[in-house]
Amino acid sequence: MKFGIRMPSLKRRLAARTSWKRLVRHNLGLKAPRGMGFITNPKRALYNRVYNKTSVSADRLLRMNKTTPTSFSTSPKSINSSFLINLVIFIILTAIFFPFGIGFLIYKLYRYGKKQSSPPDPQGISAIVPGLQTETSLLNQFYIPEPTRSLLWITDEDVSKISSPMSIKITFNVSSGSANVDDGHNFFGEPSLIWTRLPIEPNNELETQPMYYPSYSGLSPKHRFQYLNWLKDITQETNLSYVFLYYYGLERHMLVGDYDKAVDEILKLLQYHNKGSFKGYATSALIAASAYRKRPDIVNKAPLLLQETSNGSLILRKLAGKSLMAKDIIALSSRVGYSNKRYIKLYPDLFEKELQKLINDHETINGKILSNINMDELPKRSNIFFANLSLPEKIRTIEIADLISSLEFKRILRDLLSKAHENVKILREHNKITEL
Repeated sequence: MKFGIRMPSLKRRLAARTSWKRLVRHNLGLKAPRGMGFITNPKRALYNRVYNKTSVSADRLLRMNKTTPTSFSTSPKSINSSFLINLVIFIILTAIFFPFGIGFLIYKLYRYGKKQSSPPDPQGISAIVPGLQTETSLLNQFYIPEPTRSLLWITDEDVSKISSPMSIKITFNVSSGSANVDDGHNFFGEPSLIWTRLPIEPNNELETQPMYYPSYSGLSPKHRFQYLNWLKDITQETNLSYVFLYYYGLERHMLVGDYDKAVDEILKLLQYHNKGSFKGYATSALIAASAYRKRPDIVNKAPLLLQETSNGSLILRKLAGKSLMAKDIIALSSRVGYSNKRYIKLYPDLFEKELQKLINDHETINGKILSNINMDELPKRSNIFFANLSLPEKIRTIEIADLISSLEFKRILRDLLSKAHENVKILREHNKITEL
């Protein structure tokens, strides 16, 4: 149903049109030859015009009753009104979406600048594990600064290659102080080696229990996150196991990598994490590595090594041409066989002062005490100098001359201690007489 008028059937509509056409054509005498079109036949064209004006069909009635769409005026006044309406709509939409566009542009520029200012790929990373192309996207997540970043050992190899610590062939040329590494040996046993394909789990916790001989591959996903997060600032307080884990890689760098950077980083660790067994391992490794690399100048940047009286520290002093101080000889008194410590305990400052005078006089005449000791004639003693279990056993455990076992060295120190004792005794007796 349309507009309340029932639509006639198709059959009736066709019959009605045919009947009217036949009747009109008969009355006008428009009987044209067959095969001529409506346009080329003038009689048929006339018939069409007459028919369209005189015939009435249901379809035309329906079309005439339909509502026609409103037409738009093309007058200048209408055009101006439409333009103003469109302009107002445009201004409103611009005011709404302009801030969003500016915000989006600022966001994209910020992300682009952040990407450009991210820490550069550390030089030499691909050479840390010979022959491997490394993936640094994991480190980019934590923004680890230099020089820590370039001192890390990292690989993106498949985790199926993880192995236990294995010996690596490292040969040293003692005369030149250079080191050579056999690339054919397995590097995947390095405990500090960061495997980028191992999962991490973000958390705000800090493991407090010690982990003995830690390795990155052996950490849980939570512990890996804690370790990588600590590497952003190695001066912050953390589990000492994480300090050791990073330190293992620094030991390897002192032997086959960037010696100077590794030494500076170890000294930094000692400044902020000087506790437990870490100090002992670190000082021993610094001494051994400097001997391997022929770098006794380490004592100039690491005076703490001269505070030690271990056998390795004494040898380092000898190599660096440094003198023994009075406090060093006092610390060695028991080991060289001197037992009369009465004045050392009663008058420590006075005793040290007198002993230092005697040392200066002795070295002025005879030269430095350590320089006169011939280490070739001394017995050898094995010492473990490196904590990294993946280093070759022959590198970790070194046979060095036992300088303290030198009879000449012991005799010189006992004589100096005895003379200092006598000088203090005389001074004390003189003071007593003066007081009387």
